[in-house]
Amino acid sequence: MTKVHGGLPSTGQTISSLWKRWEEYMESSEPLSYCSRRHWINLGFLSNDNLLPDLWENKLKEESSCSLWSREKMINSCFVSSLGVEKKRCRASMTCSKRVEELKPGNYLRSGTVSTDVQFSESVLVPGKFDALHLGHRELVRHASALGSTVLVMTFPGMAEVLGWEPRKPTCSSKQREEIFNAWSEELSTNIYAVEIPFSKIRSLKPKEFIEFVVDDFNTSAIVCGNDWRFGYKAEGDVNMLKTICSEASLVADVVGAMSLDDEPISSSRVRRALDDGDMELVQRLLGRPHQLHGRFDLTKKVVSNLENSSPRTGLYRARISSGSVDCPVVVRIDRNEEATACIEIVSGEVPDDIGETVDVNIHHLLEAK
Repeated sequence: MTKVHGGLPSTGQTISSLWKRWEEYMESSEPLSYCSRRHWINLGFLSNDNLLPDLWENKLKEESSCSLWSREKMINSCFVSSLGVEKKRCRASMTCSKRVEELKPGNYLRSGTVSTDVQFSESVLVPGKFDALHLGHRELVRHASALGSTVLVMTFPGMAEVLGWEPRKPTCSSKQREEIFNAWSEELSTNIYAVEIPFSKIRSLKPKEFIEFVVDDFNTSAIVCGNDWRFGYKAEGDVNMLKTICSEASLVADVVGAMSLDDEPISSSRVRRALDDGDMELVQRLLGRPHQLHGRFDLTKKVVSNLENSSPRTGLYRARISSGSVDCPVVVRIDRNEEATACIEIVSGEVPDDIGETVDVNIHHLLEAK
């Protein structure tokens, strides 16, 4: 990946010194990154390849005219150092062990991993919890895919721990999440990446600061969200504030109304209620697929344990168990008296000896509630 120049103002620099440094960059054989160039344009120093020193000088005199990205914010979070230049952009928010061109749609980009810097030329951001990956979530991604070829589905793990909520297993396993994102990528002909930013890193950001963060670090050109999405410290930001902030920053804000099924909105909480009721037909209609559990299989005991995600209520179910090329129908008994120790017992059906140690179990129909 090409190293990027800085090119943004540092503390104490004069207009003349900035001008000299900018001329050096313009003469350099190494190009400015997309994001660096975008910030210069935003601040009025660069426009259609023409330098505008008078406008730049005026903007420095009035910080409020520096649009969404203030001078101090750039010093703190973008390219500049005390010397005015950072030869390599450091981003605390998103690093990955692979270059972006080597990533496949559906890959997770997690904050804090060891790291080649990942840089998108432009992205459409879809933030939220995305617990169940239901049809409403797919609709958000569909809207995003119409606005750009790179879609970042951004989630914020660790929220329950930080806010003191009761911990619970996710509705969808990490393995299936990646498979779903891959399938949506192919179906929608776009590149979808799952980006995880620890909630502890962004919880104190004011709404406007949060938008600055995602724009600066992910080259965001558009944000797509549901009409109930809230953001920023203490959830101060709503969709009306989002539209205002995006309008000021010349970004697209696409607020998508909730999808409904049987005159009730599709939501992750509704999926969880259906699981609690054992209504697997409703779960499948909400998800657009059967509910799948992922765990470790003991062939001797014919028990699937260490379930990664939430199971339906205790009962007898018709299901299918699969691992690799193995896929066979079974009847299972699910014991969910305690979610942490929930397990699946194979009651009937032939499971071959060569089935893998980790398996997926698709739950289709409740035969008997317990």
